Amino acid sequence: MTISRQIRDNFSDNYILNAIWALLWRWVVVTGGAAITFCQYIYKYLRHGQDLPANSAWVLAICFVIAAVWAHASVQGRLYGKNRFALVRQIRDEYEESKKPRSVVGRGHVDMVRLFIEHCEDFSNDQEVLKAASEIGKHLSDPFELLRLRYEARSLKGKYLRLLKDARLSDWKTNTDSEFIDYVEHVWADGNGLKERTGEPRAKFAILRALNK
Repeated sequence: MTISRQIRDNFSDNYILNAIWALLWRWVVVTGGAAITFCQYIYKYLRHGQDLPANSAWVLAICFVIAAVWAHASVQGRLYGKNRFALVRQIRDEYEESKKPRSVVGRGHVDMVRLFIEHCEDFSNDQEVLKAASEIGKHLSDPFELLRLRYEARSLKGKYLRLLKDARLSDWKTNTDSEFIDYVEHVWADGNGLKERTGEPRAKFAILRALNK
């Protein structure tokens, strides 16, 4: 890797450098555009027709605050997207590795939900968990398919990440989807208000669970 490439990569991965660059750029955009026009109208209205001083420091300060908020949101979104992509790729790679013979990787096959349990600390909230699960589910198995068939969506809302963390701390074996569901049924569901589904979803759950045993 060349020095220039290394500097560029470090810059793109560093929040502070990204934030400074985004802040400066957006400050230029804000101070040169609609914000100034808006401030002029407000100032003129409050001052009964008096024009806004062109060199007012407070105008620049207001624009700086606007640019700072804008830049922070932009950088956070860009870095989060990159980190999520890397995490999803890592989970997919580990899943493919787990399907190899023990002599190759030193561990047996695990279902996708186990990898989400192992990476639970890499997620900040339920939204991140569900987005990663959705992206992985497009090409591989949905880690929460059995869970959603077993319990009502409303009772699961806001509980995915907590469930993963509790499963990670538990001594219960959760390497497969079936073992994970056993943990939820016997340990977690009653104490966390999960409500069982009925009808067709319950029947489909029974079939899939039998196939996973």
